[in-house]
Amino acid sequence: MDKVDYLLRTKTIDKLAHGGSRDIKAQLDSIGVNPDMSVEGNVVLIVDDVTTSGASLEACRKILLEHGAGRVAMLALGQSV
Repeated sequence: MDKVDYLLRTKTIDKLAHGGSRDIKAQLDSIGVNPDMSVEGNVVLIVDDVTTSGASLEACRKILLEHGAGRVAMLALGQSV
């Protein structure tokens, strides 16, 4: 089942490329979950276009695991330097 809309950005944060916080706490505080879906026991792949510090991917992984995902893999198509 498609879980594309499971993770939701609940608060706008500045992009890292524009001076936004690289702290994982800022990411965790701005991401929520869709209460109408479950990831309990699912294997989840998170795909990001570009990662800078990895904080957003790590925050998403942490949230998914806390909500019962069985395994979380992460893929970034590019990395800024």
